[in-house]
Amino acid sequence: MAKPVKLTAGSLPLKACLGSGGQHCGSLPCRMTTMPTQRSRASRPGVNRDELYHVAEASGIHTSLEGFLNDTRSLLELHKASKVSISEDESILDTIGSWSGCLLKEHLRSGALQRTPLCREVEHALECPFYTTLDRLDHRRNIENFDVTGHHMLKSSYLSCYNNNEILALGVRDFSASQFTYQEELRHLDSWVKESRLDQLPFARQKLAYFYLSAAGTIFTPELSDARILWAKNGVLTTIVDDFFDVGGSKEELENLVTLVEMWDEHHKIEFYSEHVEIVFSAIYTSVNELGAKASLLQDRDVTKHLVEIWLDLLRSMMTEVEWRMTKYVPTAEEYITNAVLTFALGPIVLPALYFVGPKIPESVVEDPEYNELFRLMSTCGRLLNDVQTYEREYNEGKVNSVSLLVLQSRGSMSIAEARREMQKPIDTCRRDLLGLVLRKEGAVPTPCKELFWKMCKVCYYFYSQGDAFSSPEEKAREVDAVINLPLQLKGSNASMPVLWATASMMCRDTKFHNCEASSQPMAATTNKSYKLVEDCTSKESVVPRPCQELFRKMCKVRYYSQTDGFSSPVKAIEVDVFSEPLQLNPGKSSRSLSLSGGVTESRCDHSMCSRNT
Repeated sequence: MAKPVKLTAGSLPLKACLGSGGQHCGSLPCRMTTMPTQRSRASRPGVNRDELYHVAEASGIHTSLEGFLNDTRSLLELHKASKVSISEDESILDTIGSWSGCLLKEHLRSGALQRTPLCREVEHALECPFYTTLDRLDHRRNIENFDVTGHHMLKSSYLSCYNNNEILALGVRDFSASQFTYQEELRHLDSWVKESRLDQLPFARQKLAYFYLSAAGTIFTPELSDARILWAKNGVLTTIVDDFFDVGGSKEELENLVTLVEMWDEHHKIEFYSEHVEIVFSAIYTSVNELGAKASLLQDRDVTKHLVEIWLDLLRSMMTEVEWRMTKYVPTAEEYITNAVLTFALGPIVLPALYFVGPKIPESVVEDPEYNELFRLMSTCGRLLNDVQTYEREYNEGKVNSVSLLVLQSRGSMSIAEARREMQKPIDTCRRDLLGLVLRKEGAVPTPCKELFWKMCKVCYYFYSQGDAFSSPEEKAREVDAVINLPLQLKGSNASMPVLWATASMMCRDTKFHNCEASSQPMAATTNKSYKLVEDCTSKESVVPRPCQELFRKMCKVRYYSQTDGFSSPVKAIEVDVFSEPLQLNPGKSSRSLSLSGGVTESRCDHSMCSRNT
């Protein structure tokens, strides 16, 4: 029996697999590992706090740590580890994060890093802590910035059968294959929106691309397709329902919608108040029943009733908010947050998705306090992040949120800016408590399900940490393309032979798929994307010899040429005659003609370099 491979943070292949940023690129072997500093910190939180204490203490003695402080990579990893905080008692991590961040900024200002991959990694880490980014965007960044020649080899005995190029090629192939899957899923979702007539609702924000980005960016593995589709569908539906309750519906329409969901299978006993109500309810009803049937098969029990209850909780809490607005009632902070945890509408997105990530979830888990606490912390964190960034818009709509309530409670002694800064404390507390609960090994909720709560928390930070990106039609459009559509941009030493082979293979696969009548994606889009990817690889700085580069390029041109199923098309057969017919040259030109059947005819070229008989 082969000796099992040992993976460590210090081994070269794992370092390569993690990429220049210390994050895995998303391929199958990479998903077996994780960022070394964060994994160590997360798995032994109490121990690491003590281990890092002496580092923070020593940070004030720069002279004794001069060599260490000049090591940008070490400082960067330390800075990243300091962000994995799970308790307010870990103020020492804040201290480490503060001074390591200051030193990293000094390194950037000094110009010592120039425009290297490490420089870009430092800039990204300072601007975006790990809990504010989507996994798949990190994977892309690590693949594109990964330096196959620059590494620290600490334990060369591990994974010696692999090299950096092979692991990078695997990451490229995995990412490109995933994009193919994502594109198909997004087309399916786009068709669903049209079939459900959701695009005909004039009051509704169309946020399908953003919700699918949040799904593909976090639940990225191929086997979780159902979870991604559910996540995106219910995200679209909750946004439309939110808009319906905020601006699109009358009180009678809203009450009618709530009643219809309460009656569910017996909804035919009452009439739809309006066409808008019919469209919204029908979309919810059809989707919940369809996804509930799939989830029930996976869970070996009927869970559709639970999915309906999740939607009822949301609609009733939204109705409460409408009544507050109409009666101009100002709730207490406790009343507000209790209701707002539900109206933030993460329930229909996250809770049903738990049934699709693998583990069996008995009813006892759904009723367990840990399950409810995970949901409360995630939703509270998201709601407060949203409140801080959307205060002005909600104020203009006549709605209260946590920021305006804090100002009211202060009786004018606190400004809006001060209230927004004050809200950062409970946001940080919720994030830390949620991460601590997710990392805790014991508990009723399975780990893959816990991680889904954390993934949604990261999505909330991604959209709301630096503004209201969710409401902007263009803010995250580039990231949507980066995860779903745009080919990887590989340059220089990253354009190795295994990487070229992986990219060319993906291009050929895409072309073969599109020759099937079942394909609905425009052929040129996929072929051009893959062809451009290989073009980017074949740069002058590539380690692959030019003749080998040309071979990959020519293979792609052949597949592009045959994109309309040219190998079985009679049209292409006619073009074979070009190899047997003599060249047709303009009269009067001094040149030669070649024929495969007649051999070489004698002629003379006027050019001095060709003054011999041929």
